[in-house]
Amino acid sequence: MLRRRRPPGQDARASRVGRQARVTVVPPIPVPRLSAAGDPSPRLRRRTGAAPAPAPATAARPSGATRYFVMTLSDHDCSKRTGVAGTPEISLPDAAAQFFPAMQRTQRMYPDAYFEAMLNSPQRASSVDYRLWRRPGGAAGHADLRINVKHDTIDLTTPGGGDLILFERTATSVGPQYEVWIVKPNDPNHQDLRAHCNHRVTARGSGGVKYYGFF
Repeated sequence: MLRRRRPPGQDARASRVGRQARVTVVPPIPVPRLSAAGDPSPRLRRRTGAAPAPAPATAARPSGATRYFVMTLSDHDCSKRTGVAGTPEISLPDAAAQFFPAMQRTQRMYPDAYFEAMLNSPQRASSVDYRLWRRPGGAAGHADLRINVKHDTIDLTTPGGGDLILFERTATSVGPQYEVWIVKPNDPNHQDLRAHCNHRVTARGSGGVKYYGFF
């Protein structure tokens, strides 16, 4: 699990209606180091040179042991900031559907799923409600799968794109099952995480080319 530091004497959780929530995150994020057995440890890996070229979109699917999903963010993904018209959502590769809660058809037109995530920033962590939904169709490994991450998330990104979005999934009976980070290009962990994005897919419309991976 990604470890975060907090100032001395400050609790890692703060009050919230119904339960407790972590509130303090200090960058950079420790990137898990994968052992030969595939188990992550919190030591940071150092790399030199460019990240390996992504494979074509023979889409990787998350396994039962998968704990992280990481993806590049395009200019379009980062454009729907507070005060900008449009829904603050990002396009996902079809393979990511299995990493998130199962979608169901309800009173809405398309299948969807609502879930809570803990959004981490350099200042604090806060609870955000996300909506995952799918419009039928798509090609080349990309159905029209989208996630509404709200302005809280988009406002943390860099205008013009280039950031990574990192999701962690844990089995827990208390608090959100998902945690989220926006990792900027100047973050020392960006290169390590970008190297996990070894799959590529072209999103529909203006979503752009996406590089992603599971680990």
